[in-house]
This record gives sequence, C-alpha cells and structure tokens, in this order.
Amino acid sequence: MANNKGTYIEADKCSFCGLPITEVGVLFSGADGAAICDQCIERGYETLMDRQMAEEQLLREETKLQREDLMKPAEIKEFLDQYVIGQDDAKKTLAVAVYNHYKRLMHAEAETRKEDEVEIDKSNIIMVGETGTGKELVAESIHTASKRAGRRFVAQNCAAIPGNLLESILFGTKKGSYTGAENKPGLFEIANGGTLFLDEINSMEMNVQAKILKAIEEKQVVRLGGYEPIKTDIKVISAVNERPMDCVKAGKLREDLFYRLSVVQVNIPPLRERRDDILYMASRFIEEYNQSMQRDIMGLDEQVEELFRSYAWPGNVRELKNIIEGAFNVASTRFIQKKDLPEYLANPVWLEVPREATEALAAGRVKAGEGAGNAFAADESDTKRFGESGWPEDISFAGKTLNQTLAEVEERMIRNALREADSLAGAARLLGITKQNLHYKLTKYKIK
Repeated sequence: MANNKGTYIEADKCSFCGLPITEVGVLFSGADGAAICDQCIERGYETLMDRQMAEEQLLREETKLQREDLMKPAEIKEFLDQYVIGQDDAKKTLAVAVYNHYKRLMHAEAETRKEDEVEIDKSNIIMVGETGTGKELVAESIHTASKRAGRRFVAQNCAAIPGNLLESILFGTKKGSYTGAENKPGLFEIANGGTLFLDEINSMEMNVQAKILKAIEEKQVVRLGGYEPIKTDIKVISAVNERPMDCVKAGKLREDLFYRLSVVQVNIPPLRERRDDILYMASRFIEEYNQSMQRDIMGLDEQVEELFRSYAWPGNVRELKNIIEGAFNVASTRFIQKKDLPEYLANPVWLEVPREATEALAAGRVKAGEGAGNAFAADESDTKRFGESGWPEDISFAGKTLNQTLAEVEERMIRNALREADSLAGAARLLGITKQNLHYKLTKYKIK
C-alpha cells in the first residue's frame, strides 16, 4: 500500500486471523496497513455461499406452489368450517377469493421462474359486521388457510387505542421521537410476511388512515420520528362495524382507503339473522368448555333452547359464548338450565316478545319503551299459519293443560323423526335440535 511519500508498506500478518506471513500462502494488503490471508478469504467465501444457498432454498420452499397442492373452493370451505361456526355465505365467498388468488399466483410462476420478477398484488379483504359477530376469528381462519400460515397473524382493535398512540403502535417509534420513546417496531413490521387484521378501522383518526393508505400502497413504513423507510410484505384484512359507504359519507372512513382495502368484501351477518346457527354454535361452545373446564355438560334443556331461539342477541356470537361460559360456572346438572343464565336473559319477558320485536330492538329500528303497542303486537299471520284452532285435529284437549298437550305433540314428533331417520343425528336434524338435546328428550319421554 502507498504511504504519504508514495511508497508501499508491506503487512507482516493477517488482520483477521493473526497468522504471520510465514504461515499463510498469500497475504493481501489493504488500506491503513490492514491485510487478509488467503485462508480467511476462502472461509469467508464459503460462509457467504452457504448463506446464499440457504436463503435461495428458503425462498424456493416459500414460493413453490404446485398445482396439485391447490385446494379447491369446496376444500377451503371445509377447512374454514373447522375454525368458524356457521356463517356459510361468508365462508363460501372467502373460499372462492382465496382459490382465485393462488390460482393467479401459480399462473405467474408458470410464466417465469424468476421469483424476483413476479409481482402479484395480494388482494386485501374487508369484513362488514356488527361488533361481536366473530370477524377476528374469520380473519385468523383466512390466515391459517393461506400460504402465510407459517408467519405471524397480528390483530389490532383500532377503537381501543387513542389516535396518537395507535400511530406509534402501527408504525413503530424511533428513539428520541418523543419523551421516553425507544426504538420499537410497529405492527406493520411485526406482521411482515404474514397477516395484519385491523378491526373497526372506521373509528381511527383520518391522519392515521392516510398513513395506512400510504403504507399499503408503497409497501413500506417509516417509524414515528424516523426517516428510513422499512419494506413490508403483509396481507391486510380490515373490518368495520357499520355500512362502509355510510362511514364514508359521515367522514369516518377515507374513501380512497376503503377502495384500497375492499378488493374482496365479506358481509358477516348478525346472529339474529342466522337463527339456524344459534344452537349449533352453542353446542360447539359446550364442547369447547367441557374440555377446558373439565365438565361433562351434555347440552341445553328445552326451555333454554327456546329462549335462545327467541332472543335477539345484540352482543352476537361473543354474547352467546360468554353466556355459555358463565353457565358452566354455575350449572349443577348435565344440562344448562334457565336458572344458570344471567338475569337479563332468563327474564320471561323475552319469551313473551315476538321475534320480530326483539330483532327490531337489536337492529335499532325500535327504541325500548317506544311503539310497544305495535312492535309487540301479535302477528295476524299467526292465525293464518296455524288455522283457527292452531292444532292438529287428532289431538284431544279434554282434561289436558296446554303443557300436557305440547308435550304430547313433541313426543309424537320425536317418535316420527326416529322412524324416518337412520340415526339419532339424523333425527336431531329433522327436528331442528342438537343431538345432546335429543338425548335429553328421549330420557324425558322414556323413549328407547
């Protein structure tokens, strides 16, 4: 190397391993008297090649999408059934969307094997549904069914965090950006390679929405107080608890952000619009809590089943699950009874109110205490549906109470269902009740 006088200074040992020039093959001199021997160069080359090969292998494994591995929409739907109770329409929509996305991805891979030349826009999903309908569970199921399943699923309820704090949580902070701030990654960084679920985005401040839009479009984020952009690769699933366009008109949701997030829109109906799911979900929750609480609850008794069918469920799936959990803590029999339920639900007034009225209350179409004369009035169509007597002609009422007559009808229906069905499960389906409750009724009526 050259010094200030233009002469060269020969190094006498390797600056990395310390071996003298006499013990190495070749010694290469560099700036400021530094030198490296041929042995260190060889070891460094091997290390770099091993790392490069490992990264290339990992990339091949992550991006390898074989046609025979692609699940059909029906198979994806079946997979989602394992994680999401009911909501068939939503799951069918998601299954088709996931299938089409990976079909496009495989087509791109067939066109070129140079993965770095392939740029596929990952379709974002927005879910629309009331609070408590299970949107986060659906989002997590989408992640689990996708090729990102091995990466992180990160969820954030935007309504639970103030705007200034939410910004730092989403994008991270740089030390010194404000008093007490430390170098900390945000959720966009944490979810890199995986899925980020943003619930109730219509509740966040507009300036935060603008930054989210920029992060999604540019596929990079800048920490709060920082300048260096950080590249991200995430699947964004968002959710709103109101009609999206109503949120846009009310100034709660940026229109451009909505269109960016709603490539695929999935509507999650409230529980009151999915009456057929109520008892099925209750049965699933009972199974779940039997395992976690080490109980042996068989199901709901008939009074509770009727109550569940009639109730409006303003808290949706979350309310149902919490009620089942609460009943497990106080139930003294193998069937959950009315006495095991919260007072507000066990109140007989809910059984006396027509379903249409409770649905109107839950949906906010009727305010409590207003229009009761109309909302809670008997439906004139009831007479038309059941006739003047409302009962089959072969039922005798002489000397019988209403409960006795109802029990007679129920027993006959159960016996008919058992004759028509080839199994207890089939009979339960015909009757529209759970298998556990059918067992209860068989014991009640001493049917063998």
